[in-house]
Amino acid sequence: MLRIRFLWIGRTQEAYLQEGLKIYQRRLLHYANIVTEEIKPQRRWQSLPEIARKQAETKALLERLLPGEQCILLNEQGQQLDSISLSRWLENSYLQSGPQMTFIVGGPYGIDCGAFPQQTKHLSLSPMTFSHQMARLILLEQVYRAFTILKGEPYHHR
Repeated sequence: MLRIRFLWIGRTQEAYLQEGLKIYQRRLLHYANIVTEEIKPQRRWQSLPEIARKQAETKALLERLLPGEQCILLNEQGQQLDSISLSRWLENSYLQSGPQMTFIVGGPYGIDCGAFPQQTKHLSLSPMTFSHQMARLILLEQVYRAFTILKGEPYHHR
């Protein structure tokens, strides 16, 4: 069975976002084993300049990657896919790369994208900017939507 891990920096603060994440995590369990990992921000990161903080957070994310796992990194320069294209991409990734993938959402200052392995997939949710906490919920909803498209279930409307 497919295993999808969602990896990000820090806890989700807003109650409404926490509730939304719980809803989509439960829904996704029908399609895959779902794991959510929050990397606790280090107190010392708060005093760092923006670039150094981004590098420290990126290092912490890289340390959590597993060998052979497909890594999908959310960033504003990533490829933008509509929901149907995302569903096709997920299906092809599973068939070609195996049953483990990790979606990564960085912290408030983003991620040092160049530090990730070359085969990392870069995705953008939109040309608009979302808070890193809001991006988590949007990502889970879109992955759920992709599975319902693949299964022909009545969630997505064209």
